[in-house]
Amino acid sequence: MLDDDASFDTHIEAKSVRLSTGRTSLRLEPPFWASLRQVARAEKVNIGDIVERAAREWPAYSRSAAVRVYLTEYYRKKFCAVWSRLRQSQPVVPPSNAARPLALPRRQPVH
Repeated sequence: MLDDDASFDTHIEAKSVRLSTGRTSLRLEPPFWASLRQVARAEKVNIGDIVERAAREWPAYSRSAAVRVYLTEYYRKKFCAVWSRLRQSQPVVPPSNAARPLALPRRQPVH
């Protein structure tokens, strides 16, 4: 879950991040800043460490783009791992009404 302070605006926030080699500016949307903080807490490292990992794993991208890709891949891998465990522990059984087509309400004519 994202932090409460993560709004879903389209504006980009520039913030200074401390790396092992010095400081750098990073421009990300608020949900990515929230995810970056969340991943850093989960991995028990600082934000700069995550930024450096992203830059190493995705060297062809700008730092900001590398962080976005890194975070997307981080959560995708977590989701796939959880999904795999769920599928192994419980067989996926379609609901009893899966064979029937979904009944949609009919539109009322406008007079």
